[in-house]
Amino acid sequence: MENDAFYQYLKLIMDYFPIWFIALAAFVVWLVRNPHYLTTLSKHVSSAKIGDLEVQFREVKEEIKAARQQVEELQNDVLNQNAARLEQILEGFDTHASIRDLADTREAIKAIAPDLDDLSFVEEALRNYKNPKELYAAAEIARARRSPALFDDIVVCLDEVARAPDLKGIRLYTVWTLTKALHMTLVADIKHSPRPVLTRKQLLAADEMLNRLIANDRVQLDRTDDPTKGVQGPAKWSKDWIAKGLARLNSQQAGPV
Repeated sequence: MENDAFYQYLKLIMDYFPIWFIALAAFVVWLVRNPHYLTTLSKHVSSAKIGDLEVQFREVKEEIKAARQQVEELQNDVLNQNAARLEQILEGFDTHASIRDLADTREAIKAIAPDLDDLSFVEEALRNYKNPKELYAAAEIARARRSPALFDDIVVCLDEVARAPDLKGIRLYTVWTLTKALHMTLVADIKHSPRPVLTRKQLLAADEMLNRLIANDRVQLDRTDDPTKGVQGPAKWSKDWIAKGLARLNSQQAGPV
């Protein structure tokens, strides 16, 4: 009975579609599953005729190649536009502006942060503090990206800041943004990543740095009315996530009982 139904279904298809169309469909499916044969085939065969349809193999290959080039060019255009936009942002804002007045700058940086392919600017700004504009932009990008790849750079930057009694003269809001970037990176890796990548050494180094940061006199005076709204907030939350990360690593090392 099942075979009879199958043959009836096959006959129905052949009644509605010509045999060359069915053969072409099967051939296209085969090519999709074996794309490497398209390259080999196009080297030896210029075209083939199936029913009333002529397949131009070399033309298909060239069209695919041209489409890939267009995609790559568009990607490069986006990257160049983002880099140019970042330069415009750096030139156009006042690092001493109020937090409210920095809102547009903050949103503009957050908008381009996910699409920045080259993060060397961020790494350099965090590792070698030169000017407040670059550091603030780097802090906002790191905060938006939440990438463990920037974790060590954030820790190094905050460690140098924490060791200076005056926080190297860096604005408290920028220090808060850096600390928040650290906090969000920890959450992304420890809570949301199926395979956290931050190591015990990295977590311990960050925890030691945060102890110095919290103890800094300027940080202690930041938002005395509600310290959690100042630098101490994300600093303490970061320490909480570090403790969770270390506990997970300890349990993994201990293994099943």
